[in-house]
Amino acid sequence: MSEKRRPATYFDKGATTRVTRISLLYRKEGMSLDAFRKHWREVHAPIASRMPGLRSYVQQDVTAVLGLLGGATSTAAQPDGIAELSFDNDEASKASLASPESREAVNDLSNFCRAISTFVVNVRRIV
Repeated sequence: MSEKRRPATYFDKGATTRVTRISLLYRKEGMSLDAFRKHWREVHAPIASRMPGLRSYVQQDVTAVLGLLGGATSTAAQPDGIAELSFDNDEASKASLASPESREAVNDLSNFCRAISTFVVNVRRIV
């Protein structure tokens, strides 16, 4: 018997393509992983969640590095978390990032991150 998939709800708000900012977060030197995750969840998430036009905010704790196709497996380059912030389109993303709420979220990053690498992507849901 085949398993029936639950319908995707990611695009239910009317957009067919979303602009997503995927950020790799690296915790501050000397900060424990538990302290990093606690601040990210309990302090930063409520601040970032107030950004106007934000359609989705996902936090992902990195738990392992896999060396697929010969990729590096060094934990030295491993981020401590991955954040995804999604907006209806590029204009909504830019407007949100120019807001006071976004500035507050950006200012908080230095309280728990030493470095962040961000990628802007167009999302196409396959399944």
